[in-house]
Amino acid sequence: LKTTTRNIRIHIPYESLTPQRMQRVVEIVGQYQGQSVVSLHLKKQNGFEAVIELPPELRATACEPLQHHLNRLFEDKVVRFV
Repeated sequence: LKTTTRNIRIHIPYESLTPQRMQRVVEIVGQYQGQSVVSLHLKKQNGFEAVIELPPELRATACEPLQHHLNRLFEDKVVRFV
């Protein structure tokens, strides 16, 4: 998983992303520094989606603990490894 994952995508409903949750995303991702690009996929109810790639210093290792912490933060399965 760690060696084959090139991208970590976090799919979040736009309405669920608060400044506090964004700060936690940065903190959580920072705990699992690695080589995979991390991107936020913010989706609005009207179907519009914005994709934001986090900066290189926030690249992460694709692993189950990272996935677990982010899914728990948003109370949903939001992480996809690609």
